[in-house]
Amino acid sequence: MRKISNRIAAALGLLGAAMLPAIASEPTLYPTAQESAEVLGQLQKMRQDRLLARQPNVLDYMFANGKRQFDAHVTNNDGDLKYGSRKGTNTWTQASTTWTRSDDTRLQYVFAAIGHHIATGANFYWGAMAQADATQRSLDGHTSDGLGFLVGPYVAGRIPNTELNWSMRLMHGYASNQFSPDGSIQRNAGSQRSLVQARLQGRYDAGDMTLTPNIFASHVQENGEGFMLSNGQKVSGQRLSLSQLSAGIEFDRPLEASWAQLGLNGAFAVVAQHSQGSGLLSDSMPSNDWFTSRVELGLKVDRKGFGNINTSIGFDGSEGAMFDQMHLSLMFERQL
Repeated sequence: MRKISNRIAAALGLLGAAMLPAIASEPTLYPTAQESAEVLGQLQKMRQDRLLARQPNVLDYMFANGKRQFDAHVTNNDGDLKYGSRKGTNTWTQASTTWTRSDDTRLQYVFAAIGHHIATGANFYWGAMAQADATQRSLDGHTSDGLGFLVGPYVAGRIPNTELNWSMRLMHGYASNQFSPDGSIQRNAGSQRSLVQARLQGRYDAGDMTLTPNIFASHVQENGEGFMLSNGQKVSGQRLSLSQLSAGIEFDRPLEASWAQLGLNGAFAVVAQHSQGSGLLSDSMPSNDWFTSRVELGLKVDRKGFGNINTSIGFDGSEGAMFDQMHLSLMFERQL
């Protein structure tokens, strides 16, 4: 019996010795530095796109009057909600969220802003605003999310004896990011953020129709901090920037009706964009130029004691295309 036990032990020892080299040679797979940098860069790019799209037009709170705004667009797979405080006030707030969901994709962005300004003379205003946002991105097993803020001053005014209004803002902030290229271990990396924007907006009355041409330029940049990988490798910080130049025109024309005030409105805009990544993003997000476009036609119904209902149909152009997407929206405004 003892001989049999010794033989079994010897056989197990030989089997273990044969397996050890194979086990030792099996590499431990970690996400590479390039993969990690790309996942973080994709989160930053999504945040920059949404951030510029959500920037408040502070001129509405100085030279316009209007009711509180709530805009909703929801489908089975995506949605967009927007809220804005009453126009023509010194203290204002805005909040919005947009999301896209499917079997293997989850994208969500939440934005909020608050500002206050005071007048210095009849044609000049200065103030400050704070913005906060949250971004979540899950796609093909890659997960990432971030929380950030921006604070800074803004100035605005009207060119005397004209209907031309202008505004400028300069903001700085920080974002805290968590990301995982393989959906397992979360990495942390912060990034310094900055945003600059200038806008020129006019008004022209052509009979019963009001035309509002506008042009504005924006630039947002994130300078990322370095982070460590699971294998001890240090990944240096990377920079990602996005610049936009937009030109467009809006129109508004009242329509006659006995039961309510009606208005036909619309807009057309073309946006040129430039993005560029540095460091490990130089290959995956190199310098890139493209344009997008947008056209929209809507109807506004204002009934006393009830509120405003705005309906619209629009066509958007994605990167490099004129009009390849359609959207419908419904907005309700009511004075509280």
